[in-house]
Formats: sequence, C-alpha cells, structure tokens
Amino acid sequence: MQGLVAAGVGVALIPGLALVNARPDIVIRSIGAKPPVRRIMAATLANGYRSPAMAEMLETLERIAAAYGAKTPELAAVS
Repeated sequence: MQGLVAAGVGVALIPGLALVNARPDIVIRSIGAKPPVRRIMAATLANGYRSPAMAEMLETLERIAAAYGAKTPELAAVS
C-alpha cells in the first residue's frame, strides 16, 4: 500500500503496528482522536490438540496484547 501512495495513485489507511516500517517518502497523518480499532484473533481447532509450541504462542500473544492494550486504552486483549 505504501508503494501506491508513494507513486501518487492513492491514499491508504495503515494500522499503527505497520508504521514501524513507514517509507520516508510518504507522509503519515492522524485521522483523528479516535481512529478505527480492529481486533486480531488467533484461530485454533475447537477441542483440538494444543502442542506446547501452540500453547506458548497463544500465551505470548495474550501477554503482548495485554501490554499493548495498557498503552492504548481503547484496545484490550480478547479471551
């Protein structure tokens, strides 16, 4: 998306997490005090086997979401 903006063919809504890699040749502008919020979910099989790696990944995602939500009050971890 940033490439299309840099080429002058459009405007893009970019999530805050994607701004880590913002191009230096485009301008990032806020769209207001209460920007749209999106929820990101982790999907697993219902009643499926949870490997130790999967359990650790889910715990890590929950921990990061909680820490991110603490910095941004309108976001919260969903369980």
